[in-house]
Amino acid sequence: MSPNLIQPNVECRIRSIEGDSGARLTQMGILPGVEMRIVRTSPFGNGTVEVMIGGADVVALRSDEIVAMECDLVAVPLSSPAIEQADYRVSMLAGGQGFKRRMAALGVVEGARVQVISTLPLLISAQGKQVRLGRGEADKVVVEEVADES
Repeated sequence: MSPNLIQPNVECRIRSIEGDSGARLTQMGILPGVEMRIVRTSPFGNGTVEVMIGGADVVALRSDEIVAMECDLVAVPLSSPAIEQADYRVSMLAGGQGFKRRMAALGVVEGARVQVISTLPLLISAQGKQVRLGRGEADKVVVEEVADES
């Protein structure tokens, strides 16, 4: 996984594990095919990373162990460098009730389709409305790519 993708709420499916840490991770139950979600990172992004494996177990890994993994992204926050101008589906709103009410008023709810119009500043279209999101809001809106239906 690219180091710039190590941020909270990034979800991926592990494809393979490279390097010397493969045996240690295998003993911990971190295997190819398993889904992993980053829960939180250490300050400055250069230490330990708390991850949830398979939706249940939470473990701490070193950031270099995560970089050694080949992953297919499943869901990322709208603030992620992986976000491009494309169509997405909101998979999770990671904020509190006030945040969720504000997003609902803007048409950004779980399961809704959104289109990223611009990444800097972040401008999206949700239910026919154009919405500009700040960095903090974009960190809390987790999306997954929508497959082309053509």
